[in-house]
Amino acid sequence: MGFATIEGRNVFYQFPSEAEANVRQGHTVLMVHGAYDDHRVWRYQYSYLERGNTPISIDLPGHGSSEGPTINKPEEFRSFIKAFVDIMGLSPFVFAGHSMGGSMALDYAIHHPDDVKGLVLVGSAPYWKLSNELIELWKTDPEAARSRNLDYLFSKQTHKRIRTEYGNQLASTSVEACLADSENCVLYDLGKFINAIKSSALVICGDEEEWIQGSKEIQAELSNSRLEVVQGAGHAILIEQPILFNDAMGSYLGALG
Repeated sequence: MGFATIEGRNVFYQFPSEAEANVRQGHTVLMVHGAYDDHRVWRYQYSYLERGNTPISIDLPGHGSSEGPTINKPEEFRSFIKAFVDIMGLSPFVFAGHSMGGSMALDYAIHHPDDVKGLVLVGSAPYWKLSNELIELWKTDPEAARSRNLDYLFSKQTHKRIRTEYGNQLASTSVEACLADSENCVLYDLGKFINAIKSSALVICGDEEEWIQGSKEIQAELSNSRLEVVQGAGHAILIEQPILFNDAMGSYLGALG
């Protein structure tokens, strides 16, 4: 793990020490978290991928241990990821994105297809219908906005301990970053572009995913993709059902060649 200077910011990343020395195994998998979150959401996937692949997870600007300023425009996120990929020498790589991170992965694959070997799109969507009311709530009553967000994240079967731990993790993200993420999400409108993506994709979500329609729309537009619906999971599938998720991801990477 360490820090890289990207567009004037110190950006935190987690990367195996062997990979830092340019000794890599399997596929290089860049894991990007979603709105209001940080790299820790990928902790079970990172440890799983270390066994035969080369995982790298990051904190987006203003999240986790990465410096701001935050980003609230898709094209600026795309530029940021491209700079990170080039500085770290990741291409070609598998782009794994959760939620907003999945939208970033789609956007990146549209504009930089030669960098992307494959896609793992987790509980994502080509666009997000966030209300103006929610965006205003982040400005006027952020605690109410955090509470409302938590209501959408979990399966009814998910243990209270997991809900509490993940809620505490999300609470560490600044209000400024949460507002920027919300403003960014509403600007994605990728539906009419993603059918141009030629790389293969695993589209995966929980059976109780609030935004499951987004995953279905992505899969329908990507010609070389499959949809995996994991039982007993919601939007927080990465930490709700890590074994089932990792099995599906491992199968996809194993077949990717």
